[in-house]
Amino acid sequence: MAVQCLRGRDDVAAAAGSPFFDDGGGFHGASTASSAGFDTVRALQHLQSRLARLDRERHEADACAAALREDIAARELDLARLAAEADAADATDDGTVDDEDDEDDED
Repeated sequence: MAVQCLRGRDDVAAAAGSPFFDDGGGFHGASTASSAGFDTVRALQHLQSRLARLDRERHEADACAAALREDIAARELDLARLAAEADAADATDDGTVDDEDDEDDED
């Protein structure tokens, strides 16, 4: 899951360069009140759609962040365990080389 979270989404890159709202026709000032109202409704619908998409993406990002936090916590526990094992090994080390175990392995 964490690896999937780190990959970018194709539509995010495409949306980054797009204008906030573009109805394709442009406004030239000659619009009647009814078409201006229609344009406003379309703009609001477009904004609602974008808001819903952004909300879905936020939930997805939150889920990815939670998965990454779990991965980090697990790795921190592993590192703490390894550090404790290394400290314990250092505490019992008398400074001599123990070749007995190596000789047993060669037989």
